[in-house]
Parts: sequence; C-alpha cells; structure tokens
Amino acid sequence: MTPVEIIALLLALLLFVKLFFVFVFPDARKNAVAKVYAYPAALAVVALLLGAVVLYYLLQELTIIQIFATCALFSLLFALSFAPFGKEMLQVVQKTQQWHILKKMWLAIAVWVILALWVLAELFW
Repeated sequence: MTPVEIIALLLALLLFVKLFFVFVFPDARKNAVAKVYAYPAALAVVALLLGAVVLYYLLQELTIIQIFATCALFSLLFALSFAPFGKEMLQVVQKTQQWHILKKMWLAIAVWVILALWVLAELFW
C-alpha cells in the first residue's frame, strides 16, 4: 500500500469507529471529545503536525491544486453534516466574528491563506 492509500484506509476506519461510538456508546464519545478539546493548544499542534505529514505524502502523488480541489469536496460534505444544526452554527459564526476570537484562530487562518496563495501561484505563475 502507498502512503496515500494508508491515509485513506485510516480515515475510512476512523469513520467506522466514530460511527460505532456514536450509536453504541454516545457518552463515551462525548467524554473523548471533552478530553481532546480540554487542551486546545496541544490539539492545534498535533493537528498542524499531522496535517503537515499528510500534506507531504499527498504531494508525493498529487498536486496542490488537486489537493485543494479535494478540500472543496470535503468542505461541502462538512456543510452537509452541519446543515441540520443551522441555529447552533449561526451562533458559532456570530461569536467568531468578534476580533478577539479571530485572534485565537490566527494559525488556522494563516494555514488556509498560505495554501490558497500556493494554489493561486501554481495556477497563474
């Protein structure tokens, strides 16, 4: 198996593990989520490092343009997933429009801006 196939396999297995816990042990899932989000800085570092590793392996087989186009698909799938929670999501969006919240999101914003600039550079330069 290639690294990209292993990444896809891990994601598929993670999906089924998550669904299992959602339906069979919903309280355990809530406890796990609470523990993970109790340390937001550590979560950010781990997510950034794992994201960099996944991006490295994806770039061995795909272009940044193909990867970014795939991000569009997953953004739409996330929108589908969160659509039933419109009121709750609106509250989150309203809260994150405040400047002090945006300052907390600087790392994620910087990553997305860098990736978008990379895509634009590949497309037009």
